[in-house]
Amino acid sequence: MKTVTTWQKIIYNSKKMFHCLDFWKNEFAA
Repeated sequence: MKTVTTWQKIIYNSKKMFHCLDFWKNEFAA
């Protein structure tokens, strides 16, 4: 059960990171 929460945390963090990258990509593209 603990591994599930760990994966959810990893997925959540990577999603957050991708959103950040998209944000910067848009900032530099503008």
